Amino acid sequence: MHELTNWLMRLRHPLGGQTSRVIAFLPDCASPGAMAALNAGADALLPIDSPPQLIRAQLARLRERLAPQTGDRVQLEPLLELDGQTRTLRIQDHCLSLPSQQFLLLWALGARPGDILSPQELRLAMDIPARAHADTVHTAVARLRRHLRPHDLHQRVQTVHGAGYRWATEKSMQ
Repeated sequence: MHELTNWLMRLRHPLGGQTSRVIAFLPDCASPGAMAALNAGADALLPIDSPPQLIRAQLARLRERLAPQTGDRVQLEPLLELDGQTRTLRIQDHCLSLPSQQFLLLWALGARPGDILSPQELRLAMDIPARAHADTVHTAVARLRRHLRPHDLHQRVQTVHGAGYRWATEKSMQ
């Protein structure tokens, strides 16, 4: 259990300060070791022999932490806002409708401006199945940049090589 705790703590505090979502699969979720796993940073515990529907339900719960809820808004800047109800990006008085996957990608990045989100975190936020092609996140980022280019916002979606992507704030762009 000591090794698991050390591993989880390293996983939860990687270089750059970004955190991952972690589900720990344990032989006994009621053991003292389970509490140690939670204290070390696991987001959830499941038995090793969990059926697929339970794993999917747990992943959905973790995804809800990142996904927009009806009525939610994310203020990216004073004149730049994401609207969870209409799933649009409001740029001053103009509303830009985005396809669902690009909206969820921008929502995940915009909710944590300046933070580097790993491709795995973005896959979870965009509800991309594990069996999808490995380049799905990269393709979604390229498409989002293409949607943002006419508004000169494409450079805000920054690639951090070897780590992931981030939404650059206006201040960090200067």
